[in-house]
Amino acid sequence: MMLAKKNNSKKRIQVNIDKDLVDNAEEILDKLGLNTTTALTMFYKKIVATDGIPFDLQLTKEQKANANLEDALKAVPQQNIKNNKEAEKVLFDDEN
Repeated sequence: MMLAKKNNSKKRIQVNIDKDLVDNAEEILDKLGLNTTTALTMFYKKIVATDGIPFDLQLTKEQKANANLEDALKAVPQQNIKNNKEAEKVLFDDEN
């Protein structure tokens, strides 16, 4: 995030955000009768009023499950299988 002073009472904020995300958010804001500047001002005021981020920052159940799966997969030994015979040995050999 890049902050540049405009004057003593205002500060210009410049950020790079995914275009699709911005378009979707602006469509919702428009339906609410808000523009981006007003919405961000409201967000900043809420940060100050609550002395923190004004919403929970938590993973969804799906994100938690994906993270757990990724962690579990990291623990699985990886083998380089070159042909069907090697694949059958890995899959069906009781010693693996």
